[in-house]
Amino acid sequence: MDPLTLAMLGGSTLLLFSVVASKTSFKIGVPTLIIFLAIGMLVGEDGLGIEFDDYSLAQTLGTLALNFILFSGGLDTNISVPLRGICLLRRGSDNRITQVTAEDCYDELLHYCFAPEDDTLREKANMLVKELVRSIPLWRLECNKEPHAALVSYQAMHG
Repeated sequence: MDPLTLAMLGGSTLLLFSVVASKTSFKIGVPTLIIFLAIGMLVGEDGLGIEFDDYSLAQTLGTLALNFILFSGGLDTNISVPLRGICLLRRGSDNRITQVTAEDCYDELLHYCFAPEDDTLREKANMLVKELVRSIPLWRLECNKEPHAALVSYQAMHG
């Protein structure tokens, strides 16, 4: 079999396997990224032994893949789901979560928001943030690196 046919057959098989893995990953509760990383490891140099040492092509393909991922993520985001709250994270010695007021965390929240350079647009963005923080609950989670922090926050925010 000629190398071009073999490459197309291998690429098509890999693409088919990736589509099937993507569709089944949701059902088994594993993130699709983990599945794709595993597929990449299986067909890479340590798996099937496919060598790839063209770094320029790898960068180009990676950039194209990242653009597709970001574009797809933007289109697939469900914006009809209402925002139920915002949780601001801080490193702490113990795990605790407290509900805070907009005045307590407004400046901290603005730090994480996009701030346009144009004064008029920046003022509009600030007004949107003010309106947002008046309409939803705000939480501050102080936590260490233990998995228990996630449980503490979930229990506090969901009652």
